Amino acid sequence: MNMEDLINDARTENWKSVDEKIPKLCNDIKVQNIALKLLADKDGNVRDLGASILEKARIDSARFSRMRVPLVMVMRNDNNIYAKYRAAFALANHEPREYTQEVLELIKQASKNKEVGAIANNYLGKLEKWKNFLVLDGKQANNLENKGSIDIMLVCILGEKWWALI
Repeated sequence: MNMEDLINDARTENWKSVDEKIPKLCNDIKVQNIALKLLADKDGNVRDLGASILEKARIDSARFSRMRVPLVMVMRNDNNIYAKYRAAFALANHEPREYTQEVLELIKQASKNKEVGAIANNYLGKLEKWKNFLVLDGKQANNLENKGSIDIMLVCILGEKWWALI
């Protein structure tokens, strides 16, 4: 089993095989790097595959930070709806940060799709839980400067990130 086989399965829409192979390959850093490149492939099924690999992979925050923008571009601009959905799922699974609201809206749309609705609903629960949280990483959130004083009701540490409920 290798990436060429997996890419060929995506091109030929052999989704059962794709779904079986991704968990076996997705945590390999070389596979993740290839998946990132697949986001720019001319074939929408291959872009879907790239996003699906990144969705399911264990990726630390520092490495994922360089993957976030390419995923956002697929989520916003792709003409393959499943590539868009999978990019949103990957972002939802790996800290969507300033894109949380945009990811949430697309996943709400995906929840109505018979092919990916169940997956989308799982991510909706996760995103709804965190949508009112702000990552305190030295950067201001969108329009934070316009909100005046903010009462922080709850601050807790989650993993390596500080989160504050506002």
